[in-house]
Amino acid sequence: MANPLENRFLSSMALSKLYEGEAGEAVELAKAALRLNQTDRLAASIVAASHVQAFDYEGAVSVVSRALQRNPSTGRLMVELFSALTANEEGREAVRKELARHPVWAAPAIYALARQGNGYQLVYLLTSGYERDPEEGYGQVDRIVARQFTKHGQFRLGYRHFLQLLPAGKKVGYVFNSNFADEPSGMPWDWNFTNTTAATVKRVDGDDPHVEVIFRDKPVLRVGFSSYIAVPPGQLRFRASARALDLRSSKPLEFQIDCVDPRRSAIATLELPSGSYDWKDFEVEFDNTGLGCRFGNLFLTGRSVKGSFRTRYGGKVEVRSIELLRADY
Repeated sequence: MANPLENRFLSSMALSKLYEGEAGEAVELAKAALRLNQTDRLAASIVAASHVQAFDYEGAVSVVSRALQRNPSTGRLMVELFSALTANEEGREAVRKELARHPVWAAPAIYALARQGNGYQLVYLLTSGYERDPEEGYGQVDRIVARQFTKHGQFRLGYRHFLQLLPAGKKVGYVFNSNFADEPSGMPWDWNFTNTTAATVKRVDGDDPHVEVIFRDKPVLRVGFSSYIAVPPGQLRFRASARALDLRSSKPLEFQIDCVDPRRSAIATLELPSGSYDWKDFEVEFDNTGLGCRFGNLFLTGRSVKGSFRTRYGGKVEVRSIELLRADY
């Protein structure tokens, strides 16, 4: 059995040679270290980088894959290498081929790349061409990529990425999961429910799934109940089915749509009245023809004055569905 200190010494020497500008000797030392231990991350990085520089992407992927088979989590430390490896389509295709054979080895490295700089764009190009099993551990990577597109204002690409991840034949409206039948996926294009100091928000499962919002008798601005949506052209109906129990405030409680592409606030608002009532449909029409909005952010909001306790919200409201429909259909 090889002495583990021997391969570590060789990989350390290889790194020293790199710093001294002696790349050829560094690569030979790293190869010697890999012959003793194929999982040596440092040595694998040096050898794989030399393959990338020679445009031998399959060779680079083979080295990295072997190094990460036993301990994929160390791939988080190889982000720079993965960035170079996936910077062009030839490299991405080599990674996809290896993923088809061994799907798990690269997940931590791809996760780390998605979180760094413009790495999410490289990951999008890589994973968009890779058919994978949901159990392979890439769900969190997909969520990061979708959030990064949204964060950087690339809504069209973010929405397209989201649609590519849906099961074949999945029915998609302008408001995704509009009847709350499915547990939210964590994507920006699905519902986000977050408790705040002013209100608790939760999805209630069962025969009649819906969202329950309980207000804590405090001032309310935005409630943690939102989703990004697609906005079609033309005359539109904005509709919500809701019921309330002792919902009280001197200010309106509204669902609001802000356009995010191009940016414009409050292109539509739909008020939920105070009081107690059973399930009712509330609807408002608006015209998107002149606005030219393509994507929006839909959210529940109060109208309290910030810092003032004069306009507090109390009681409960439940929402069974939220839809955006073409008025001319």
